[in-house]
Amino acid sequence: MIVDVFLLFVIIFVVYQLYSVLGQSPSGTTTQSKTRQDKKPPIITTTSQIRQHIPLFNEASFLAGATNAFEHIVKAFVTGDIDALAPLLEKDLFLRYKKDFEERIARNHTYSLTFFRHITTNIKNVSVQKKHVLLTVYFKSEQSLSLYKGKTLVEGDPERTEILEDCWVFSHPCRSSDSLWRLCSTTAHE
Repeated sequence: MIVDVFLLFVIIFVVYQLYSVLGQSPSGTTTQSKTRQDKKPPIITTTSQIRQHIPLFNEASFLAGATNAFEHIVKAFVTGDIDALAPLLEKDLFLRYKKDFEERIARNHTYSLTFFRHITTNIKNVSVQKKHVLLTVYFKSEQSLSLYKGKTLVEGDPERTEILEDCWVFSHPCRSSDSLWRLCSTTAHE
């Protein structure tokens, strides 16, 4: 009788442990709670789904425009051309760039871009949030960027190029006929 009770407890313990392990995702959250947490904006995966929100969307045209914008924004950022950036950036990002420019001027810092070559561009992710389509775009480029204080090199090497990988998020209002996508965030690709 004692052995039966002991075996019952062992079986209950093993079943509970199996449920605990099998009922979890690799991140350690249970699949039930993960389902409740997954109320994220829908991920759009095809061009036809993007066209539901932006009827005139053309992927090739978008990627060509994003590549041009990437180069234009990088060069305007380096030279401090805030006026060139204004129409291309969402307001919050524009204000951060403007603040960075003002801080650079106060510190007597300047950037120098001695070499720039675009390597590749592709759409990494698409979603809809707050009536805007957001496209995360991966850029790979080769650059030689240096930071100077006055005429003294502070960071970088104008003779050496680096391969840089970035992810930029472009935003476009749903159903808008405006062809301009605005940059709303940037991060280094991981």
